[in-house]
Amino acid sequence: MDRRPTLVGWRQRLEAAAQNDDWTALAQADQELAAGLPSLAAAGPWSTPERTALQQLQATHERARRRCAATLSRIGGQLDAMRQQREGWLAYAGGNAWDTE
Repeated sequence: MDRRPTLVGWRQRLEAAAQNDDWTALAQADQELAAGLPSLAAAGPWSTPERTALQQLQATHERARRRCAATLSRIGGQLDAMRQQREGWLAYAGGNAWDTE
C-alpha cells in the first residue's frame, strides 16, 4: 500500500488552512494527522518516496506551527495593548456618561 496519497493530502490541507489563517480547518487537519499517522507508521517501514512525503508533511506542519505561534504572539500583543489602554477607555466612557449636552 502506497501511503504517499494520504501524506500528501494531509500536507495540502495543513498548508491551505495555514495560508488562509483558517484556524478551524487547521485544527481539524492537525487532529486528522494526529489520529491517522500512528496507523500509517504501524503499516511497516517507509519506502524512500513515502519517507520524502513524510518529511515534506513534517516541514509543512512545522511551518503551520510557527505561523500559529506568530499569530498567537501578535494577537497577545494586541490584547496586552488593549488591556493597558483599558483605564483610559473606561475614563473616556465614564466622562461621556456625565455629558448633559
